[in-house]
Amino acid sequence: MKFNKWKILGIAGALVLGYAVSSQAAEIKVDEDTFADFGLGIQAMYKYLDERGVQPTAYNANWFGVTLTRVYFDGQINKYVQFYADIDAIHHPSFNGTEWRTVSSDFDLREGGVNLAFIPEFQIRIGELRIPFTRYQMVDEFARLMPTGALQDPQIDPITGIGGVLDGQLTLTTYYEPLRLIDPERDGITGGIEVHGDLLDGMFRYTAGIFNEDNVVAGDDRYNSLAYAVRVEFTPTMMGFSPESTNTPSGKIADTYLGKKDVFTIGAGYYYERIEDDNLLANEDLRIKGYTIDAMFEKKYGTVVPNVQVGYVYLDDSHVYQSGSTWKVGDTYMWYIQGQLLSDTVVGIGKPAIAARYEYKEIDGTFGGQRDLSAYTYSVALNYYIKGKAAQVSAGLDYTRYDDAAEAALDQNNYDESLTDLYLFVQTKF
Repeated sequence: MKFNKWKILGIAGALVLGYAVSSQAAEIKVDEDTFADFGLGIQAMYKYLDERGVQPTAYNANWFGVTLTRVYFDGQINKYVQFYADIDAIHHPSFNGTEWRTVSSDFDLREGGVNLAFIPEFQIRIGELRIPFTRYQMVDEFARLMPTGALQDPQIDPITGIGGVLDGQLTLTTYYEPLRLIDPERDGITGGIEVHGDLLDGMFRYTAGIFNEDNVVAGDDRYNSLAYAVRVEFTPTMMGFSPESTNTPSGKIADTYLGKKDVFTIGAGYYYERIEDDNLLANEDLRIKGYTIDAMFEKKYGTVVPNVQVGYVYLDDSHVYQSGSTWKVGDTYMWYIQGQLLSDTVVGIGKPAIAARYEYKEIDGTFGGQRDLSAYTYSVALNYYIKGKAAQVSAGLDYTRYDDAAEAALDQNNYDESLTDLYLFVQTKF
């Protein structure tokens, strides 16, 4: 099919002249039912990274870079057929156990799909999706209280997975990585299909889906079986709180709405996945069952907006670990509490806030006569919202301390048993 240059220029001109600028995106509009929003998001950081690696040759690292660049689209063909796509390039400091380096990914589809919006109570989404298990998985990376991820092991290189004592990469204590499930940078986003909807004007929301089981471990074939997840949420709308609707093309939510609406959400999730252990290290396949419960509260009181979130995650039969000369099936549990206090008054050119988080993780395992690989993390951040989340500056600190078998593993390998990382973070989104 041939197009002459005037037709191409005409189409381009129509697109340029037809866009309407919103607070966070531009819009191409064909008619009232057919349109597409698109934009660009950038996250840049300075990181001061504590000593990782064998002492006394370990060293601190200073790193500047753009950690995430996102081109995003969402819109609809008509009121029944919606779409979205996040195309990301990720750029991180990476520690391979000996030295730091920078690892980057090319632009690739991070997540996206088609949403069939039949009625508010019943819709179908298919594509590369966020597994609807924990609240943390469903929060957009540009809408978090803190730029550093929760419920992960900071010893893990976010790109290669090398160096994590909790997931067993450092000592090969575990056969399977239990923390990867709730990490959107790893297996927290995968191919699948899900049904979702809002009931009673959003008082109840649900999402249930079937997904690829695509984590590759020794002896497990990619896409060998399926994973299943269900998440339900409740908001007491009769008390004046607004629901966080799942009826958007992506279904993503936010850690904070910056006082734009009062939110109180109670959520619960279930996850099931079967990992076929061809090596039969523990003489059985892994049948992972996950349970979580969480809550988020944010309400504006005059010029002050407090935000409080809590969550608990339990993974039954999450991994195989070695104890002496035998292999055993173990469990994982973790919990966190985080929050923010925002001043809804402009100071200078933006609104200041302070955020904090505490989290604890414990994974069944043994090392050096100690049981349980455990760690706790304290995080604090000063946030400054110049134009909401579309223009934000943050400065923060993450302190992680390893305990029990994790501490024993680090000590024996001459690694430090605690880490303190600092960062300066800038985010823009158009």
